[in-house]
Amino acid sequence: MENSTAPIASQNTAPVKAAFICLLLAWTMALLPIPFISMGGMVVFNIIAFILAIICMAKDAVKKGGLVLAGTIIGTPIMYFMGYALVGLFGASALLGASALSEHTGGTQKTLPTSNSFSLFNQTMVDPSGKWAGSFTYPKGVETQFTMSITSSRGNLSGNLSEADPTTNQQVDSTISGSIRNNQKIHFTQDFGAKYPKAKCDANFEAASKSMTGKCAAAGQTASFTAHLL
Repeated sequence: MENSTAPIASQNTAPVKAAFICLLLAWTMALLPIPFISMGGMVVFNIIAFILAIICMAKDAVKKGGLVLAGTIIGTPIMYFMGYALVGLFGASALLGASALSEHTGGTQKTLPTSNSFSLFNQTMVDPSGKWAGSFTYPKGVETQFTMSITSSRGNLSGNLSEADPTTNQQVDSTISGSIRNNQKIHFTQDFGAKYPKAKCDANFEAASKSMTGKCAAAGQTASFTAHLL
């Protein structure tokens, strides 16, 4: 009687359940599309399932242990390649979807317009570049002539201005630098070097008439001016 129950007791102590659980975990890891983690988990659980299968077979659970052993040797590699194929399939589907979207949009990337003022400048801002002729009107009605050259690049202004000194009537040269603001508002600074203080100038540029009107201020003195594009 004792001999007939010994194999049954041995099978009950065999880690059959744990072996099958580890095998299923190894297969699950093989199918997951997670680099490194999936591979590492698959290898670890498969080794544990292999060891437990050997233990089961040693404790007379030969059939169940053999199934787990076959699963670790044959089933796990099959599951791994199935997972690899699934990753490739999903990747191909994503590429096809991206290709179809590219064809639908003409193969170009669409960029939404922004509220950036520079973008508005690129679309609508007029270019005041060129040679200008005009006159300054100082207090008490004193008027002098000037010529100005402007270069505009990406909303920034540079150039030079030559005018007659209202007191001596001698020619005075200055460099100018500034920017275009609010579409047609022009702001620039006259730099005379060490001869005179810098003058701050603001003007409105009329594209239709190719003219400019504004004011310059330096050392507490203000002069209005008008100019037209030659």
